[in-house]
Amino acid sequence: MSEETMPVGINGQLSAINRLMRPKEIESLCVHTMTPEQQQVLLDWGMRMYSLGQQVIEPIRTIKYDGRLIILEDDSKWEVGDGDAYTAEDWNIEDKVLVVDDIMYNLEKTEKVEVQTADF
Repeated sequence: MSEETMPVGINGQLSAINRLMRPKEIESLCVHTMTPEQQQVLLDWGMRMYSLGQQVIEPIRTIKYDGRLIILEDDSKWEVGDGDAYTAEDWNIEDKVLVVDDIMYNLEKTEKVEVQTADF
């Protein structure tokens, strides 16, 4: 089935799916027969998988709240896990860090802490 003949789900999920998946994958999974809800679940899953393994390498701009919040030069904000705040508190402004899969590695001190994207 060609892209033109496939029904478009609510809010264009199928259009977004078409950008993430190859035509053979779409056909093999019968995406065109899925309900809009099923298409949305597939799209959400695809976006979650895409975000895994994404990495950030930036210097630290600010460390706040006794090491509980780290703000990087790219303005990303990272909440440090409870058990790791004491480690992050001793890090320095301008230390370069690498964030991969919710772990922040301080490349200057060869230390790591668990983090998650901060919502504030």
